[in-house]
Amino acid sequence: MVMFEQVAPHVNGRTQTLNKFQEFVVVLMRLRLNMAKVSRIFSAWMVVMDAKLFSLVYWPEREQLWYTMPICFQYAFGKKVTVIIDCFEVFIERPTNLLAKAQTFSSYKHHNTIKILIGITTQRNISHVSETWGGRTSDKFLTENCGFLEHLLPGDMVMADRGSLLQSVLA
Repeated sequence: MVMFEQVAPHVNGRTQTLNKFQEFVVVLMRLRLNMAKVSRIFSAWMVVMDAKLFSLVYWPEREQLWYTMPICFQYAFGKKVTVIIDCFEVFIERPTNLLAKAQTFSSYKHHNTIKILIGITTQRNISHVSETWGGRTSDKFLTENCGFLEHLLPGDMVMADRGSLLQSVLA
């Protein structure tokens, strides 16, 4: 703590998600554990997790959705709600490649990000996960081009957040 108190006033926080003490601990961990190797471990785990867990993401049959739909959804919307979607962004490191830097810069987040569309059923099962796109990609473009619309049938109701501009795409 003495070392932290001596150094902390002279360091500007580098992230929005960690406080100064958490950043300090990360630095000490990297120094002590040579955490440059972490990215290789992370990548290896992510590849295996993708391969082994991908089968858990599937689009259920309509009859299964309607039969197991929670009462609160049936009461509010009937049995029309098929999926709830959201596009979300994840912060990434700033790419060195200029094209990648431009494609991933999100003017909304003021940071380099990747964007993903996720769909869940009313039963809270993940039914769709898009490929990652640059954070600059609009939600509308992502929805139109990620394969999500191929799952929908006429009459399906899709719920999205209030700020979403997807109504014209889904109509």
